[in-house]
Amino acid sequence: MEQVEDLKNKGNLLFKERNYQEAVQTYKKAIAQCNLNNNNDLLAKLHHNCSLCFSELQQHELAYIYSKKAIKLNENDFNLMRQGNCLLNLLKFNEASKCFKKALKLNPKSKAIQEKLKQTTVTIYENPNLIKTQMSKFPNGIMSTMLSMLPINKSKIPDFVEEFKRKFPLLYKDNEDFLQ
Repeated sequence: MEQVEDLKNKGNLLFKERNYQEAVQTYKKAIAQCNLNNNNDLLAKLHHNCSLCFSELQQHELAYIYSKKAIKLNENDFNLMRQGNCLLNLLKFNEASKCFKKALKLNPKSKAIQEKLKQTTVTIYENPNLIKTQMSKFPNGIMSTMLSMLPINKSKIPDFVEEFKRKFPLLYKDNEDFLQ
């Protein structure tokens, strides 16, 4: 178990040095060894840390996958926040909101969770720049189309929602409540 802790600490140092690729490889080595020892709390932390690294590397799907593994091992407010952030990066605002609400139930006094929950409930109509920021993280072909669709003024919002629904049905379905 000591070797797993050493690997985790080495990964943490690499993360602080912004060497995310090497950090994730180190965390994966620790996960492989930790699986043999069956320590769920430590294993959840390692998956959480991998998720953080993948987020920093802009690999949001992988970040989400590792956040799910962390929650499966330990559904605490810390891991729920991580998963909510991953979902925000994937533009899945409804699911992110659910994660933050669960996290807030576990830690009702957390200002950070309250702020994230507030961020996810801000509608596209009130803050299109939030959406533009999130969309800018995706591949140019899809995002340039979506960014060009964002309404400049509120009178164009119904047209935007209809065009968005037509061009991006899966993304619309994931965020239907948010776009209503």
